[in-house]
Amino acid sequence: GIIGAVALINLLLAVVALMKDIALATYLGTSQNADALLLAFFIPDTVGNNLLASAIGVAAVPVFSKLYTTGEKSRLLQCFTGIFILAFTASVFICSGLYLFKEPAVRLIGSGLSQSAIILCTRLFMLLLPTILIFPFITLGISLAQVYCRFKTAALAPVLFNVVFLSALLYGVLFRIPVSKGVYIAAISILCGVAVMAVLV
Repeated sequence: GIIGAVALINLLLAVVALMKDIALATYLGTSQNADALLLAFFIPDTVGNNLLASAIGVAAVPVFSKLYTTGEKSRLLQCFTGIFILAFTASVFICSGLYLFKEPAVRLIGSGLSQSAIILCTRLFMLLLPTILIFPFITLGISLAQVYCRFKTAALAPVLFNVVFLSALLYGVLFRIPVSKGVYIAAISILCGVAVMAVLV
């Protein structure tokens, strides 16, 4: 049934995520490129995924569920639209602020990095900044999917993200792409993975 399918998808997620972590360690190792990539994604992931998206998920699921079970479909649509507009406005505001203060933000979280690593981290950060705009809408879509009992879709989203990221890392390893170039491919794959999740939900 649906429980078994969701359990299998989560098992697949665990396997793919582990493979992604192994590939990341194999390809980038403990280099300054790895540090720059991880730090560049730290702020967008923390702000977009862990703060904005989590807040939306906690608020949206119970509200959407109540409106759905009481048959108030028009209010559900209005509520969805209202949260969508609010999340978009907040995301644009935050992205604009981080864009304007990108160098101080990167220097703050990467205080132990060399100057060259700071420059690389800033470039990667600019590539990954749009994920802040996407993460809240993924959570909003997943929340709605859960209300409509589309649990497999909700569970599959992070699997696709990890598959896209893993594919880019394997490409770098198998074709021996220099790490200095591969780190950009990895960053772009993160952005593409988040976009794929958004398309799915």
